[in-house]
Amino acid sequence: MKSLVALAGALAAAGLAATQPVAPRFEGRLDVLEVEVAVEVLDRDGEPVAGLTADRFEVRRGRRRLEIVGFEALHFGARPAASALARPEAAGPPPRYRRHVLLLFDLTFSNPGALARARQAAREVVLHELHPTDLVGVATFSADLGPRLLLTFTPDRAQVARALDSSSFEHRRAATAHLDPLGFLLPGLSSPAVAGSVAVSGSGDLRAEIEQIDLESSRILAHAAAREHRQYERTRVIGWARELAWLSRRLAEVPGRKQILLFSEGFDSALLLGRSNPRGEEDALGNLELQTGQIWQVDSDERFGNTQLQGEVERLLTELGRADCVAHAVDVGGLRGGADGLSSARGTEALFHLAHGSGGSLVDEGNDLHAAIGRALRRSSQAYLLTVAATGIADDGAFHPLAVRVVGGRGLRVAHRAGFYAPRPFPELHPFEKALLAAETIALERPAAALEVRALAAPFRSGGEEAYVPVVLEIGSRGLFPEVPAGPLPLEIYVYAIHSSGEMRDFLARRVALDDSPTAAARGLDGFKYYGHLDLAGGDYRLVALAREGRGGRTGLATLPLHVPAASARAPRLLPPFLFDLGGRWLLARESPPEGEADSLVYPFVVAGEPFVPQAAPRIRADGSPAPFLLVGYDLPAGPLRVEAALREPRGGPAPPPRVEIETSPAGSPGMAKWRGTLAATAAAPGTYLLELQVVDGDGRRVAGTTTPLTIEAGP
Repeated sequence: MKSLVALAGALAAAGLAATQPVAPRFEGRLDVLEVEVAVEVLDRDGEPVAGLTADRFEVRRGRRRLEIVGFEALHFGARPAASALARPEAAGPPPRYRRHVLLLFDLTFSNPGALARARQAAREVVLHELHPTDLVGVATFSADLGPRLLLTFTPDRAQVARALDSSSFEHRRAATAHLDPLGFLLPGLSSPAVAGSVAVSGSGDLRAEIEQIDLESSRILAHAAAREHRQYERTRVIGWARELAWLSRRLAEVPGRKQILLFSEGFDSALLLGRSNPRGEEDALGNLELQTGQIWQVDSDERFGNTQLQGEVERLLTELGRADCVAHAVDVGGLRGGADGLSSARGTEALFHLAHGSGGSLVDEGNDLHAAIGRALRRSSQAYLLTVAATGIADDGAFHPLAVRVVGGRGLRVAHRAGFYAPRPFPELHPFEKALLAAETIALERPAAALEVRALAAPFRSGGEEAYVPVVLEIGSRGLFPEVPAGPLPLEIYVYAIHSSGEMRDFLARRVALDDSPTAAARGLDGFKYYGHLDLAGGDYRLVALAREGRGGRTGLATLPLHVPAASARAPRLLPPFLFDLGGRWLLARESPPEGEADSLVYPFVVAGEPFVPQAAPRIRADGSPAPFLLVGYDLPAGPLRVEAALREPRGGPAPPPRVEIETSPAGSPGMAKWRGTLAATAAAPGTYLLELQVVDGDGRRVAGTTTPLTIEAGP
């Protein structure tokens, strides 16, 4: 996990894009917008209905019926994962759509004991009730601190378990160098006391004072104290509802239905709904005060609920519906007593109001909480993904209501998003929304090629348990630099190493500002190049690299497999060839070591004392001009060795082999051999091939080899 600095320079390269082109998300005006609508259909018993076809659905935007251009039946039947670290299985919903489950812990209206119980229930849910392909996020929120996304939506059950097993949800971010800006990997979690219910200070002194005055004054002061306490509680609930509404609005950028499991004790429902069952003596006193004209003594908020609070909760429910969020309220507290003894009420009614209003369920079965949560999630285990075409949509962020019905579905209940928000220009998005969009692209590896991204990574032996894995990224100039310069261009870079178990093991992240004045085209720049590294233990990985420019949100994604040998492995092996980068011009950024560790990073791409930055994807020219390269091998046998090359078509057929010349004898540290050579095309036509390099000993035996994509380019 690295902290980096940007440097400017000019180098050369080209490469192989590992993505498929898609349209940018935030550009211009939309003539036709395709909108995905996940629809749940329930029977009279609340069970999901399967077997429906596209012709059974009708979607309307106002009076206009929308064309259904895509249809898919989804099934998220809860299956126990093999372990908390289980990798999402390849089978199941397509990667472009997965169920999102947010474990949301209420720090305002939950005491530490209730939160401990909530975390235990959440662990059981993750282990036994969720589908292996579900993406899970962990968040806390409070009226004072607002929402905090501890862990973004991720398939990595290990990180979810770590978040839930931490001694506290207070997420301190002291070590900025080790902070994952997208929230996939957790830094160290501290253990201060968890924020809980706030008691009103001085209430004991108030009661002592009340006992010293006459009965009538005592009753007036008690009413005033209760009203002041209720006002304080109302203020907290209003702040609580506003923060949850803010979070809901931000979650609208995450596609699909979001199942929110809200772990809370709830708040005094009388604050919201009034006293549904007034206490006899107080009700009689209230009626008497009304009859005698003492209106100032009547607390209408206590009798009927507070209208401002009711308005905030209704706004929260509206935001939940618009963001396609379903809140399942999990009551983890039971009875709540007022801290000052002035009130005592269950929060269950308030939790039920929130869950029911969002289309969710109230879960308050204390004996088997996680099984009850599983039953609540069962409603979303069967869904239908409808893609509709909406016309005349401006990219202004306006909300457009939708209505979905099942034709001939008498007695069926249909649950779906209330509508959709039109796209907004990227700069207008909140940073929280931008982070969610980037995380979603990485988690689902959504194709994105508005930017050309190429990546290279190789494991170098470090002497420790983890390999040193340099990463070279190239972001081509196409789509990166604007035609009209407008000052520094923000660029974000993220690389994540995902182990075959599904765990994210390491990452690197960098935000830089590129100079685009004068324009890149005028200066002949090929783009931007970045160098960093990861520290990885032995295993099989998949690297996911994302680049995004900060003006229009144009994004590029590249993925590549990576095998890292165990530190104890001593079998002969050959790294991919590192071709020199000549002939082009690049802006360059590279990592800098953490403070105090300047001598700990050894740059691996050095030949005869001269450093170079290799191509992210090997390219040579069809005219036969030699391309210099560095070749590195480990644990090769002693004696004379030579390098042989072969070229194959993408489908496996042979092609005219390239010419390889080794210019230097093997050199390097003990156990490590390094060659400098050149590679040249012979008779192969321009195109993409697989280059096979083999190290052969004096007896003609192949002792190590490597295969890598190679592009042969036409032209000078």
